[in-house]
Amino acid sequence: MKTKLFLIGLIVAAVCFSSCEPRNDGADGKLTEKDLNNYIAALSHYYPYSINDDFIFLNESSGEKWENKPFVYDGDSVYPEAEIWLCDEPGASCDGDRSASISSYFIENGVSKYEYGPSHIITSINQSGSVDVNINWSVKLSFGAYDYYQGSTMVSCSPREVLAQLTDTIIIPILRQGTASGVIAAPDGAYARIVKNKGITDFSTDGITIWRRVEE
Repeated sequence: MKTKLFLIGLIVAAVCFSSCEPRNDGADGKLTEKDLNNYIAALSHYYPYSINDDFIFLNESSGEKWENKPFVYDGDSVYPEAEIWLCDEPGASCDGDRSASISSYFIENGVSKYEYGPSHIITSINQSGSVDVNINWSVKLSFGAYDYYQGSTMVSCSPREVLAQLTDTIIIPILRQGTASGVIAAPDGAYARIVKNKGITDFSTDGITIWRRVEE
């Protein structure tokens, strides 16, 4: 009987272990390069864009359109941009830090980057100073040099729980509003919605009026 219970225990343990994703092979709990590449692959589903796409949003109340095009700082056509970074330099202040990030920038049609900064959506998965991993989502919607909205959200979890945090829909609360007089709190209920395999689908800068992305 004891032998039977022992074998059942081994089977259950094996199933539980194999179901945990991603697997972290680092002896000290640190993310590996393979982990970071897996995260980039998972995050890419929230950034289904190409350099030839348009970002056009329609105001459901006024019918106004806000038209944007992809923007890259380095001038090439890699879009969206993804990056992984590992620091394994003994004695360095960054030793053990890891990061996987993906970003999409877009700017209003007819606007130069010298007029004001582009809008963006950025997601980063970081590990620094502990086994816990931080997943950060941030958004900036730029309508002018002194007319923009910024928001962010973050969750901390273990490496094995990261993929479970990447749900079908991510709501990023917009917290700050840029004005000619300075940065103030954004209206209650302001948000941006990111949907898996669709990207940004809609947002509200006032908590009431909705802007939805449309394809033309």
